[in-house]
Amino acid sequence: FNREQPILLEYGPDLDDQGLVLFLNENKCKAVELLELLSERIEMQKMLLNQEETRLFEDFLLHEIAEAIRTSIFEAEEWVQQINKVLSGLPMIGEHYALQWKPPVEYDLTKLGSHLAQHYKLLRKPTQVLTLEETETLMLAFRQEIDSVRLRQQENADMNFMDALEQVFDYREWFHFDVLVTP
Repeated sequence: FNREQPILLEYGPDLDDQGLVLFLNENKCKAVELLELLSERIEMQKMLLNQEETRLFEDFLLHEIAEAIRTSIFEAEEWVQQINKVLSGLPMIGEHYALQWKPPVEYDLTKLGSHLAQHYKLLRKPTQVLTLEETETLMLAFRQEIDSVRLRQQENADMNFMDALEQVFDYREWFHFDVLVTP
């Protein structure tokens, strides 16, 4: 309050020649006009704040979460390569085994994480090299996932939002293992 008091004083009331209360700031407007003007400014500030919050949230999702998922996918693929290297040197009864970690042919869009999962190829790219269209595609997928979580939370009040988000971002659910056996 103390910091804003000088600004508030600029809006101080004054009486005009006819005894009407006018406010000094904003061209000596009437109280109702000042209230309307301030309401408009408050709404504008809310809108700007909402836009900034949205931008920050999207930046966080795209840069932090997407990068973490990207790193985890690469680590999992590297692990599969290491396992395959070991398996290739171990013939078992004349057969060789290899793991393949791959996405399903189709995603079940009713499952949490499926909207993001179908864009795993984009998530493999560093966020700095994504085109505007690719960025928008990922942001739409993130929004769809968050909307799905919110909807499920409305249907089931016991559902924990953070637990559901963990499920959404669990890239391990986006792929499955196939074991290849060759002679």
